[in-house]
Amino acid sequence: MNQKKLPIIAAGLLVTTALVAACAAPGSTNTQRTGNGQGTGQRVKVTSGTISNHIIGTGTVVARSTAQLAFSHSGTVKTVNVKVGDQVKAGQVLATIDTSDLELTARQQYANYINAQASYSQTIAGPTPENLQAAQAAVISAQAAYTTALQGSTSAALGSAYAQVKSAQAALDQLSVAPSRYDVASAQANMLNAKAALDSAQAAYDSAFKRNPAGIGGTSAGLNLEQATNNYNAAKAAYDKLFEPATASAVSSAKAQVASAQANLVNLEPTQQKVASALQTLEQAKASLANLTPTDTAILQAKSKMDQAYLAWQQAEKAVTDSTLTAPFDGMVATVNIDVGDSAATGAAIEVADFTVPQFEVSVDESDLGNVKVGENAIVQLQTYPNLQIPGKVERVDAAGKTTGNIVTFQVYVSISNTKQTDGASPTILLGMSGTSQIETQRADNATLVPDNALIVDTQTQTYSVQRLNADGSMSTVPITIGFRGTNEVQALSGVKPGDTLLIPSAGAASTGGTGFGPGGGRPGGD
Repeated sequence: MNQKKLPIIAAGLLVTTALVAACAAPGSTNTQRTGNGQGTGQRVKVTSGTISNHIIGTGTVVARSTAQLAFSHSGTVKTVNVKVGDQVKAGQVLATIDTSDLELTARQQYANYINAQASYSQTIAGPTPENLQAAQAAVISAQAAYTTALQGSTSAALGSAYAQVKSAQAALDQLSVAPSRYDVASAQANMLNAKAALDSAQAAYDSAFKRNPAGIGGTSAGLNLEQATNNYNAAKAAYDKLFEPATASAVSSAKAQVASAQANLVNLEPTQQKVASALQTLEQAKASLANLTPTDTAILQAKSKMDQAYLAWQQAEKAVTDSTLTAPFDGMVATVNIDVGDSAATGAAIEVADFTVPQFEVSVDESDLGNVKVGENAIVQLQTYPNLQIPGKVERVDAAGKTTGNIVTFQVYVSISNTKQTDGASPTILLGMSGTSQIETQRADNATLVPDNALIVDTQTQTYSVQRLNADGSMSTVPITIGFRGTNEVQALSGVKPGDTLLIPSAGAASTGGTGFGPGGGRPGGD
């Protein structure tokens, strides 16, 4: 037999003695009677039952799968909620890092996104009726002023001057119009952005003050906080101003514009300077009116800015979310490499093992791999529970082998269950426990079973026989053919039948050596 198979398959029957004189040649039956007319020695019965062929190997308990969990960015470990050996559920929080700075960044990015969204909405919506009316009025006024500058004090010039009066009057009336939703959204976004910057400056100031209260005046944190406070107050004031009624000074200024336009009615004498200025004003008014209608390019640019702001916000939110390690599945904590206060590194912080159904990993010689099939029954005996046979099934066979010297083996994984012990308690199966497995590769039911210590072996011809008691009390040496070998019995393919009585030969008369197999082990005879 190939020596490579010794660690995996139990050895065959060991022949230690020569053929006794009572053993006849193959195929013959020798009958004799003992002194009192009855066979002497221990009697055993030929039975019927199940016998199977196994591959036996050593191995260890392993997890079905493992997950190496790591933080995606650096930070200070804030909490560690598990220890090695803890059972965890999918989604359970295992550890976290401090997210103060990350949350501030996320809030700032959100404010930027709101601002970009408002800008995009205003771009695709186009001008409000009020803005469009004002721009059209500005063009009319500029056109009239230009005509007046060219023609002098004509009726057209007078009409243009009148239009300017009307435009100024419209601006005065505009002071009582409520702000548009786009102006409100833009002002709100600016206020939120300023508030996020203020919070960030406050956090920096608090951190600096905590490190050195006495020297806080010599740092830039105080100045930055003051500037951020001023910026926020300014943004909030601009937002609040949208909802305030026009001030008396603004009304007075608008009235002054009306008065100025009215005064222009009397100043209609054209000059070269007036013509050039009027033309420039007219072109600017036309350009402003044209710009109120968004182009495709302007819309695409506004949308691109909004999308970029959204992605920046989502990335900042993801950074906050990734600051929490959660269990990817139900399992057991295999390793914990972090403690509270540590700086989170890029390596694995916590390892979770899927241990809901333990697996027993065993190496199988390549010459025996063809007999191993997924789904085959197996028995596992762990060193911790030597008297407990744990049932299992072959669940997986590695596709790639391992070479050690000139021996090639493949890893076979047997799923095992928490079988109760004789006292009714379930064994505690842990990662790394060692033991042996017996993988059933062949099985014979209703087989004729002969106790192996009843065998007589011819060491020259490698044939087998037994001493059978006949009905008349005489003893016959009967050749038999061997099939599977079990722990304490072998399968007889011919020569005897269930119910026959056999005699166990004395040690000096026959080879009675055992099979050399572990529990349930064996191989077909003649191998």
